[in-house]
Amino acid sequence: MYECIIFTFRHMFMTRKISIRRILLILFGVLLYTGQIWGQISIDIQFPVEVKYGDGPFILNVTVNPSTASLTYSSEDQTVAEIAPNGTITIKKAGTTKITVEADDGINPVVSESKVLTVTKAPLTVKANDVSRAYGAANPTAYTFTYSGFLNGETAAVVTTAPTATCTANTTSNAGTSYDIVPSGGAATNYDIIPVTPYGK
Repeated sequence: MYECIIFTFRHMFMTRKISIRRILLILFGVLLYTGQIWGQISIDIQFPVEVKYGDGPFILNVTVNPSTASLTYSSEDQTVAEIAPNGTITIKKAGTTKITVEADDGINPVVSESKVLTVTKAPLTVKANDVSRAYGAANPTAYTFTYSGFLNGETAAVVTTAPTATCTANTTSNAGTSYDIVPSGGAATNYDIIPVTPYGK
């Protein structure tokens, strides 16, 4: 391509048929061929279908034109997600952050594109621990719980609001039968708390 252009210029100079208009047309053709047209840098950012707390690092999917442009990455809220110079995103907690990609090809004006990354909470199941009482007695007023699904070495200490529970049994319920203790409520920054009721009674 470039050899042909050099030959064309030489031919024009030798034959003295060169003109400003022809030079501009040729230069425009070069820029069009290489994708280096002013204002033509484009960036497309694609996230995975779902990103949730506990997911491992992933490389941001970015399509840029021209492909030779250098990219710079940033995360508006690095407490939610950090992004490395090579575009690797590391999830830190549930929430939202704006990811910005800046493209510079050294010819066209620098272009930036932003997209909001949403990190959803991870599921955390909670089950009330078994208790027993005598027939005709009232149900306990307080219960303890077992959780399943903590990530990154976390424990029940990250549960900011403990769940409560009620029992489906009453004072006249049959003895020797298991009844569900039904958890409800509860909150944690990075988890959706899901109650488990194993007996269905």
